[in-house]
Amino acid sequence: MTDRTTGKPGKVAQIADDSNSSYIGQSIPSTWATPILHVDMDAFFVEVERLTRPELVGVPVIVGGLGNRGVVASCSYEARAVGVHSAMPMAHARRLCPNAIYVAPTMQTYQQMSEQVFLLLRTVTPIVEPISVDEGFLDVSGLRRHHPDPHSVAVLIRKLIRAELGLPASVGIASNKFLAKLASNHAKPDGVHTVSEDQVSAFLNPLPVRALWGVGEATHAALEGLGVATVEDLLSVPAPALQSRLGSSLASHLRELARGHDSRSVEAGSGAKSISVEQTYARDIKGRNRLETELLAQSDRVASRLRQAGVSARTIGIKVRYAPFETISRSTTPPSAVDSSRAIYHLVLGLLDRIDLERPIRLVGVAATQLIDRHLPRQMSLPMNPTSQFGGNMGKADDAGSRTSSFVDALETGHDHKSGKHLAGSSPDGSGAWDHLADTVEDIRSRFGERAVRPARLADTPDVSDPDRLYGPREYRDKIGSSDSGEPGADDLNSD
Repeated sequence: MTDRTTGKPGKVAQIADDSNSSYIGQSIPSTWATPILHVDMDAFFVEVERLTRPELVGVPVIVGGLGNRGVVASCSYEARAVGVHSAMPMAHARRLCPNAIYVAPTMQTYQQMSEQVFLLLRTVTPIVEPISVDEGFLDVSGLRRHHPDPHSVAVLIRKLIRAELGLPASVGIASNKFLAKLASNHAKPDGVHTVSEDQVSAFLNPLPVRALWGVGEATHAALEGLGVATVEDLLSVPAPALQSRLGSSLASHLRELARGHDSRSVEAGSGAKSISVEQTYARDIKGRNRLETELLAQSDRVASRLRQAGVSARTIGIKVRYAPFETISRSTTPPSAVDSSRAIYHLVLGLLDRIDLERPIRLVGVAATQLIDRHLPRQMSLPMNPTSQFGGNMGKADDAGSRTSSFVDALETGHDHKSGKHLAGSSPDGSGAWDHLADTVEDIRSRFGERAVRPARLADTPDVSDPDRLYGPREYRDKIGSSDSGEPGADDLNSD
């Protein structure tokens, strides 16, 4: 083990093992039959806040939107003891835990700390698959010549994160990803839990059936109709009856998981599975014009994050929550992957036509899913001269400000508001010229901040991203794909 900054031998091996470890079985595994680890940071947002605010240590802490419409993004174990949990409405959390300290989320700080966590994990093994800002899978089978067993690697990881970053982490160890993730839940808080191969059935059978990936609200209701409450109950249902109720594909999937089978490998460098932005409003919003403005701001932020991550999205979706809590989602998959504000917004406007705009809306979100490497070949539109649509030289000093504003607005929306013309090549497939311009915008933002260049439509609406009127985590867990429910419209907020 070497220090990731100096290249010298690291200090982790010198740290004694005082881990909170538990096992299904009689002893620490002596073989490498369980080489898959799931590392999950404990109450991540809370613990990051505690690093700079010692008064938060040892008391109930709840991080999330501070208004009545906010939701809990993270909570300390002191708060969990009275029933508070992630994704709970903030108003409910305040009733359960009125004496807690409530903290607004600082997403940029959490993201920066997350990057440090994954840098540390990659000093242990290069086979790391992030699935959230605060959790990921590791395949440590390649370390068998350097460590006696996977448990020792898990201890090393926890000590490394604690020593370098001051944060607690729990680690689950098993033969596959499904079991390792369940094991990390049993390791919390701040521990290690191993599910050995010979005890898989004893571990899984008593668990509620909702522990299986793919069991959301609708599936759970169907299973309840068959008298299924636990994993063991599901295995007792005859296959034809299960297929009749759930369909052959889902029935087969759940039976495999109930037996502890999961063939998925850890995919190094796969990164986030989705990038999403959503906002809950202090007062309901209504009307197409307002929604278009909000969605433009969100499309812009999603596109920026896609480009920062070096990925494009095959599918773009929107999420709308009406008052009080009815949530709908709509999505579309264009012929080519997209990663620019202009292309995403173009698709979002089409989705907007498929929702009821007359009803009051309390939450709006934009999601990019089915992410791929943005440098892979894509279908291209006809080339064009990006300055010709704006009447002359973009760099002309006499009207630089207004020209740049119109230019960026057209870049993001595909429409020149001065001329009223729709731009050539503005279908959502990202031509080379538009990609170059969007890259330039992103480069400016990386140097001078996100507000250095904005769509002109947002210039006169400074309150679009004003946190004083927004509640809930505005940019929640880029990834993700953290919800294992498999149900349409499921929230991407994870319990941490």
